Amino acid sequence: MINIKEVDIDNPTIEAEIILLIGCAFSSEPLQPGFLKKNIQPKSSSQSSLFLCAFEGKNMIGCNAFIANDFLFEDNLAVCYQSCWSATHPEHQGKRAFFKIQEEAKKILKERGASLIFGLPNSISRPIFVKKLNFSEQDSLLLRIPNIFFLRNLWIRTKYTKKINDKNTLICNEQQIIELKKNLNSEIIEIKRGSSLIWGKIQRKVKYGIKWNIFSIGGIDIKSSNDFSPLMNGIFMQKCHFVEMVSCESNANNSMFRFWKNLDENKFIFFFLNQEESNFKNFNLTSGVGDTF
Repeated sequence: MINIKEVDIDNPTIEAEIILLIGCAFSSEPLQPGFLKKNIQPKSSSQSSLFLCAFEGKNMIGCNAFIANDFLFEDNLAVCYQSCWSATHPEHQGKRAFFKIQEEAKKILKERGASLIFGLPNSISRPIFVKKLNFSEQDSLLLRIPNIFFLRNLWIRTKYTKKINDKNTLICNEQQIIELKKNLNSEIIEIKRGSSLIWGKIQRKVKYGIKWNIFSIGGIDIKSSNDFSPLMNGIFMQKCHFVEMVSCESNANNSMFRFWKNLDENKFIFFFLNQEESNFKNFNLTSGVGDTF
């Protein structure tokens, strides 16, 4: 019989078991002690993140983290939890440990007053979320801008003057996400103009034998349309060949850009707890909110 329990990752014994489980599940190098805590608990979050494990007898056979993020919805605090760091021991796959963890999380987080659970699942877990756990999904859109002076403005609306409208929009707390990412990567770049900001990191890729520097936008928060062009100019001043962003298809900020492309993978998923799905028109989320950014 499989039991689902909330665990304390500050407990060295529990942490060691989780690290061993994740290593077995993904045949990866073991995580360093303390890594999980740094990855899943923003210090500024109003709620504690949740870590659930599946046990068969005394054996830990599955785990899943739920990161607590403080978002805004209709000018009110909306605590949302990101489902991530999922792992099932290879010898215990097929026993529905992952499914049972998710179902237990729904109960616990609804009681905590959470608005919703969201995620950016991989190709293995996404069908389970959508077909068996009744999560809804939205496409991910890719933006790729060449940092070439005479071309780059074709991708952005340089005369963007649309009034910023936050009605029925879930707004990511970008400063809280930045705080979490800087725990893991000191090279996170923040560009601010007025009360608006764009943040991200430089990724280095090799393609066709050529090394490319890509500025990956992690998040964008535009308070005034007057800030948009100066922010983009700040990005283009970075030492990069391209600027990329992966965004939820209903992100209201997408209208500031042109030439989006749909991605077949990395879709955004949502399960609504203490909010109705019909209350939401826009989800201002980009891939920077994901635990793997």
